[in-house]
Amino acid sequence: GAAGARGPVGPQGPAGTPGPTGAAGEAGSTGGRGPSAFEPIPSGTTVRGVWSLSGIAPAANVAARDLVAFPAPAPVAVPDANAKFGTADVPGVGSSTASIQTALVDDDESAACTGNSRVPSAPAGRLCLYVMNVLNTSPGSLRVFAGVSGNSAGPDNAIGFFVRSESAAAGDFTTRGTWAYTAP
Repeated sequence: GAAGARGPVGPQGPAGTPGPTGAAGEAGSTGGRGPSAFEPIPSGTTVRGVWSLSGIAPAANVAARDLVAFPAPAPVAVPDANAKFGTADVPGVGSSTASIQTALVDDDESAACTGNSRVPSAPAGRLCLYVMNVLNTSPGSLRVFAGVSGNSAGPDNAIGFFVRSESAAAGDFTTRGTWAYTAP
């Protein structure tokens, strides 16, 4: 005779016992060597950090300096002409440009530094500093110098920079911010 009609699907059965563990997979290849603090910053890599000047001045025009080392040497010395401040405002925080520009030496500002203190950036071959705040800082005293010795043509221009400012009057004074450097 002819086959009968198909019956309804039955209930799902209980879970089976787990099978044996499979064989181990092949080992992957060794990854590339990571960056080293003993070798130059790779081309196109941006490094970032913070800087801070502060003190209690007994009078006006008391200088403060901060030496900042890069996390690894730059591939080439950074000339003073490429160490500048950006003056962009921080979005949503308000304008700090007037107080920053009053503290800065005009020659140390650059439109090429387009970041801000929260998102520091720098074009290739440049060191850009961004000011977060200034307090009791003498007008025109905030400067950045490539290198850590102040010698604008020295070999130490590849290992860091220094920032300086002066107090406007006696009392607490502070200038702080962030920086970025991109290797050419």
